[in-house]
Amino acid sequence: MRSSDIKFVILFVLIAVVLLSSISFMSANNVGCCIGSGCKTLVEGNISLAQDNTLVGGADVTVTCNHNGKETTETAVSSSDESSKGNYYVIFCNTICDEKDVVTVEAEKDGLTGTNSGNVQNKGYIDVALVNVPLVPEFGMIAGTLTVLGAVGTFFVIRKKVRISKKHVRIR
Repeated sequence: MRSSDIKFVILFVLIAVVLLSSISFMSANNVGCCIGSGCKTLVEGNISLAQDNTLVGGADVTVTCNHNGKETTETAVSSSDESSKGNYYVIFCNTICDEKDVVTVEAEKDGLTGTNSGNVQNKGYIDVALVNVPLVPEFGMIAGTLTVLGAVGTFFVIRKKVRISKKHVRIR
């Protein structure tokens, strides 16, 4: 064998080792997550408007599972399809989110936000947490400041009127 052939074989073996190790590294994200029934936790629900329960598609949804004191977060977008409008779901491995864990779901769409939580329950072949989140309007900085100033101003106006009326009342 020539030295160029030996170099080619060594290079080929090194490339094969790098490729195989990178494939095993990429699949390490799913370590501990089994395949088959009962190995996954499904968190699903609906996003709706608080005032009339209209389902909302396209809301950004963040699902956080607290498993033995460790929080794991997944994101989703609520469906805009007419047949499943407002529905969202995420799937966790049961090694990071399992039965009786607390799941918190936060949703946001066009300045409306909502939060709700629930416990994961075992439904036979898969653990499930159904968490519906109503969206409610949120005060912005300007609207919140104006609301507080209006409340304080109203307090002082009413207080001043009470003082004036007490001065004009004669006590016998």
